[in-house]
Parts: sequence; C-alpha cells; structure tokens
Amino acid sequence: MKRYTRASGDAPGPKEPSVILLLGHGTGFPKETWEPTIEDLFGLDDSVAVTASGGLRIREAWALDCQNHGEAAIVNAETLVKNPNLLNIYDYADAFASLYRSGLLGTLDPTLDKVMLVGHSAGSVGV
Repeated sequence: MKRYTRASGDAPGPKEPSVILLLGHGTGFPKETWEPTIEDLFGLDDSVAVTASGGLRIREAWALDCQNHGEAAIVNAETLVKNPNLLNIYDYADAFASLYRSGLLGTLDPTLDKVMLVGHSAGSVGV
C-alpha cells in the first residue's frame, strides 16, 4: 500500500471538507498504475475551476496492491507458491476494509471527511 499526498499546491486544512481516495488496480497491474491519475487529480484539485464550484478537495490518496500483485506478491511469494488458490477478490476487499479500520487514515469526522473507493477492472470488484 502507498499513501499519496500532493507534492505542491494547497492541501485542504484540517477543518475543511475533503475526500480520501482508496484506489484498487486491475488484474495484472500494480498499485503504481494509479500514479499518473493521482497526479492529474491533485493538479485539477488545485485549479480554481474545481475548488470554486464548492466540490470536495482531495486530502490524500491510497493505492493498495492486491495480495498477489506488485510488491505484495513479492512479500507473499512463499505462501502464494505453496497455495496458489489461497486468494480471491474478497481478500482484496478485506484489505481495503482493514485499511479503513486501521487508523492510518487518521481520525475521520463524518461531517467533513469522505472516503471514496475507486477501482479499475478487478479493482472495482475489490473496492
């Protein structure tokens, strides 16, 4: 998993309504597939046109590797080789639920903070 924050621009303040994106990738892709999209979204978010309309600003984005993709596949390699049918898409969904419950997203105020799940292909099933 990787947390992305804006490299430049004006981040939302702690008392400003905002959204946290949780991003799931498609089959055969790593979490880094999202990096160009994240960069573009932060860029659009910093533009006056988006923020002037009263839309939610992006606080941060998190991309998760499915347990048998990308860096996660390297970490889990020994287990995956021993039991190749161990995982299914519900395990990827559990990873997103675990991140949400972990406290890594910080203390969420439901009146200010929204969490948005975004998936591509198989990632849309996982989220």
